[in-house]
Amino acid sequence: MTQFEKDYQSVVQEFKKVVTPDQLNAASRLKRFFFDKYVVLISQTDKKFIQVQSELNELEILTTKKISSAYFFNKN
Repeated sequence: MTQFEKDYQSVVQEFKKVVTPDQLNAASRLKRFFFDKYVVLISQTDKKFIQVQSELNELEILTTKKISSAYFFNKN
């Protein structure tokens, strides 16, 4: 497994562990750090990198919806 794949998996795991807004913010920061790190190392036209970006953005959106609805309805 390459370092890119390890970093990707660690970001995914962070989003899966999210229960509170603070954890969501930490996972979002990790995602931005991941993007910042690899945007200079991988070509912007690389299909795998584009797919990974899309997946992580979608994961962040879904997690945000889950957390916000849990706090809105006062349940986990």
